[in-house]
Amino acid sequence: MKKWVTRIITNQHDDLLLKEAQDYTEFVHELGYDYVNIETYQRNDESYEALTARIDGILAGVKPGDLLIYQYPSHIDEQFEMTFIERASFRGIYIVPVVHDYKRLHFYNPGFDEARLLRISRANIIPTQAMEAELRQEAVGTPFLLQNCWDFKTDKSFSEALPDKKVILAGHDQDSDVITNWSVNAPIIAIGNYNHPDSNVIRTTSTHEMIDKMPNGFGLARHGDNYSKYNLPCEVVMYLALGMPVFVWQGPPAAQLVTENHLGYAIQSVDEIDSIFAALHDSDLWNLQRRVQAFGTMLRNGYFTRQAVLKTEQLYLDRDWKLQIHDKPALINNIHVMGIMATIDYILDHHASVARLGDGEFDIIRGTAIAYQSANQALAQRLKEVLAYQSDQHLLICLPDVFGRLTQYTADAQTFWHQLRSKAIKMFKDIDTSGIYGNANLSRPYFIYEDRAEVGARFRKLKEIWANQDILIVEGKNTRSGEGNDLFKNAHSLQRILCPSQNAYDKIDEIEAAIETFGKGKLVLLMLGPTAKIITYDLFSKGYWLIDTGHIDTEYEWYQMGVRLTKVKIPHKHTAEFDQDVEDLESDPAFDKQVVVDLSE
Repeated sequence: MKKWVTRIITNQHDDLLLKEAQDYTEFVHELGYDYVNIETYQRNDESYEALTARIDGILAGVKPGDLLIYQYPSHIDEQFEMTFIERASFRGIYIVPVVHDYKRLHFYNPGFDEARLLRISRANIIPTQAMEAELRQEAVGTPFLLQNCWDFKTDKSFSEALPDKKVILAGHDQDSDVITNWSVNAPIIAIGNYNHPDSNVIRTTSTHEMIDKMPNGFGLARHGDNYSKYNLPCEVVMYLALGMPVFVWQGPPAAQLVTENHLGYAIQSVDEIDSIFAALHDSDLWNLQRRVQAFGTMLRNGYFTRQAVLKTEQLYLDRDWKLQIHDKPALINNIHVMGIMATIDYILDHHASVARLGDGEFDIIRGTAIAYQSANQALAQRLKEVLAYQSDQHLLICLPDVFGRLTQYTADAQTFWHQLRSKAIKMFKDIDTSGIYGNANLSRPYFIYEDRAEVGARFRKLKEIWANQDILIVEGKNTRSGEGNDLFKNAHSLQRILCPSQNAYDKIDEIEAAIETFGKGKLVLLMLGPTAKIITYDLFSKGYWLIDTGHIDTEYEWYQMGVRLTKVKIPHKHTAEFDQDVEDLESDPAFDKQVVVDLSE
């Protein structure tokens, strides 16, 4: 089986909808999909025979049983759309359209049975539940895969300055009445293909130019028609990808996206804008900006597209799939956890320290002992402090990505978190969970995931963090992280502080003193269970760069061994989930030279 994605090649004037489809193609291509090129053209009097011959040529390399993700619409015409999907489907190609736009929902007759396109496809990727409900009414019975937001490619740097209290409207001449009738004290700047004779207009002729000249303010969604309840406005996605907070209109899905993730404000009238601006202080703007820029990083990395493609592949591989409506469940407590790659990007971009909390820390907070740490009320209280901290560019709090759908994990991992998360969620009472969270599984990127195709890329990305760095590893006596493998081979230098294998919190003062002595100017990597979280929390504000990397060595060893179904013991050092293993430590002079302090006894 090969995987393919259509790429639209056109000389047409670019717009945001076309960029949306082209960006989608590029994100999917980065996941290993080959291109199926579709060049736009004027069909005019082209016969059906000529059309089918053209499409068969386009599909020549695609074999029955291959997976093809199709950008719909292709910007040619309705007959091309219908014939392409028919030819692909009838040839046995597993074709999955990505519905960027659906003509019938614009409330006019498109002139052909548009729903049939989706009925004969194997599945369909759509942006909203409202669109799904309408398509079900049109008797589309194929599976729907919900993508809650479109992604957006741009390499424009995020603004380091706080957003100005002014409104930015990206559009074209049909939006000129907004400028003409603007009655709000806050200034408005229109940017796009305008001919409006206003001094507050930035005229641009392409999407690229619009992005390049975009001012730093609050983006305003255009006041769309009824179709806005079925899709996400392209300009809103653009604003967010550029790190700009937004004003959206109450009601449509864009309002839910923005309010649930605290990315701006849903309004009923522009008259509300002045009072919103008046209530915003610099600290509020800073918090709002960091949330939006973190979300924008996800969009730039193709987070939502990657999730949709993984769901598509899961559906493709499960040929006994029976029709169900798989809506993405609402996030528990609105806890949004970034993907692993986005988390690593955030660490690299901000030089951020990292404290990861998972099942072990949750147990300690609830007063339960774990294998290498006795129950400790003082430690539990400190962990609650860490849990309540709002992530920022200096310290990123990481949680396991288990507060929504769990299907990305193996069956055993799904069962584990189904049982545990209802207990874990109780500890978030009275904690503001509206901020950003990194992914605690950056140290567990392999074994628990059902699809392991991206694991190599995850480890390569992780190694970028310590590439050419002087690193200080703080670990249990038996951990020996990196020994016998190349995990830290690209570091400039490596030293170690050895700590007790159990109840390290009893020596936290000595451990922190040793880090302050030997960790200046170094990257400190901690493999020390719950105690690592407290050390990171205590020392990051003193200018140290600390990353809690947990069981990363074990995961890397399993990855290199190709372990898939059963976790295995790694000789001569500690292994995750083998907590009571008796260690047979071999003498290693190279390892001993790296040890600068031994607090393990």
